[in-house]
Amino acid sequence: MGLSSLTLSKKRHFALVGDNRFSIMSEILKLTTGASSLRLLASTDGPVNDKVSLNRLLASTTESFHGEISIALPLSFFEIITVSIPMMADEAIGKALPYQLAKVIDKPLSQFIYDWQISQRLKDKLQLTVYLFPLKTFEEIRQEFLRKQIEVKNFEADVFAAFSYLDRNNRLKPGEASMCILIWPDTISLAVCENNILTLVRDVSALQPDLPYETHTEQAPSENDTANDQSPEIEFPSAPPMDSENIGEEEDSSSTNEFDQSSILAGFDLFPGETNSPAIENDSAAEGSSSEDELTLPSAPSTTDDNWADYLQHINLEVMRTRDYYASVIKGGPIKNIFVSGAEEFFDDLNNIIKNSLEIELQAMTMSGLTGDFSPAFNVISLGTGVRW
Repeated sequence: MGLSSLTLSKKRHFALVGDNRFSIMSEILKLTTGASSLRLLASTDGPVNDKVSLNRLLASTTESFHGEISIALPLSFFEIITVSIPMMADEAIGKALPYQLAKVIDKPLSQFIYDWQISQRLKDKLQLTVYLFPLKTFEEIRQEFLRKQIEVKNFEADVFAAFSYLDRNNRLKPGEASMCILIWPDTISLAVCENNILTLVRDVSALQPDLPYETHTEQAPSENDTANDQSPEIEFPSAPPMDSENIGEEEDSSSTNEFDQSSILAGFDLFPGETNSPAIENDSAAEGSSSEDELTLPSAPSTTDDNWADYLQHINLEVMRTRDYYASVIKGGPIKNIFVSGAEEFFDDLNNIIKNSLEIELQAMTMSGLTGDFSPAFNVISLGTGVRW
């Protein structure tokens, strides 16, 4: 790529993306056409919330940095809690929410940062999805980047970045509900976006088999086996409450002819003292919660061995659960599109299973023209979290 195609900028912009096993840092390059490209700067084994891994990542490049960075991590890095509060102006939520959160967590709010989205506006109350991240870990990440003269400007979950990427590439259609599936080595992030709102988000444990996929392709179930044997196993809660694996959304629910990236990303900047929010914990918040407002969407049993057929069925069942839950409990519209990233090695087989179960064709998030020598999933999330620039 010639430098003449790049827009000159005083500040450089970076993206940090990672899962529990691998992390990358890339520079976001703006082209004169308005499109974005990536330049890989550093990569390392290990998650970004591990201080040793982060130090190794930053030490692996000799480049001098100065600029801003946006960070996107899988949903599994966050604790997700759903609470209900009385109907009030959106501006007042930041003052009322700490009291509600204090009733469902067992640690001080000062130990966490958090942000929220309005998932439902009911007659007399608001249903909020709260995303929580340990303050100590966040500060360690921020301080490491400050030493490199990089300011952390945005911090978000992977599903927000994924839908921003899809929006930027004109893959989302106004008025249609779309699901995204982000497949990581040991978890799956699922989310549904409708009318520019992330109305449902789920984090599901799903450990990928260790052996290469090609050695297991013969075990993949047939379409008839998928439809006849697996679908009846799905069970759902009989009535609302909403649980920590569940929902999130964006506040601007206005329907327009084009999706608005700023709406999809609105409010998802977790900075203590700089937003209307404090913060919360990881695993114990949901486990210790007895809130009446929680809803539980059961997960299929996690795969624990090297059976790729079981693993693909596990993904299929979670997609079916998400679709059916969205229709029966959230009362959302029919899901017309399902986008996936992280399934490149087994996309065709997974597509056949899901198409047989749901009669919906999977669509890969990746599109032609992406650059970089790393996983397409990292590429998608890096470009998605960088759309603000």
